[in-house]
Amino acid sequence: MKKRSPQWWATLGALLGTILYSVLSRTPTQEEKSREMLRRATESLKNTQVSIPLPTPTPEPERYVCGDYEYIILEDGTAELTACRNTETDLALPDEVDGYSVTVIGKKCFLGNPHLVRVTLPDSITEIGISAFQDCSSLLSINIPDSVIKVGANAFSGCTRLVDIRLSEK
Repeated sequence: MKKRSPQWWATLGALLGTILYSVLSRTPTQEEKSREMLRRATESLKNTQVSIPLPTPTPEPERYVCGDYEYIILEDGTAELTACRNTETDLALPDEVDGYSVTVIGKKCFLGNPHLVRVTLPDSITEIGISAFQDCSSLLSINIPDSVIKVGANAFSGCTRLVDIRLSEK
């Protein structure tokens, strides 16, 4: 074994002292603090049960059929047309079905109907739903009463032959 000088041992001692001091006196980094907080939180939650309530699904409204029309009854006691099996080219929508006033043409009600050429809406209609007449490629003309206050997105999208939209004169 090689004999070391006293100066070498003094330098080694000072170096080890500096290292030991820096290890013992250093402050933890933010990352280390975050890890320790996460470790403690995880430890405290190990035997904790958490229950997350699932949303209760909204029941589908009951659907009714009147002639060529399928409809639902809205909260206000009026009817929303949801589908139509009519194959006529000229169609005047009814103002009521089974005694319920028709106020809404529902979402996708006439979607892709190839037969419709001309449609007349009754004065009871207040809303035309999203995509209600979308892709009715034969539709040329529609009469919309002034009672309509809401027209959903894409209601007439894809109606490439639609050239005559008549609005009430009121």
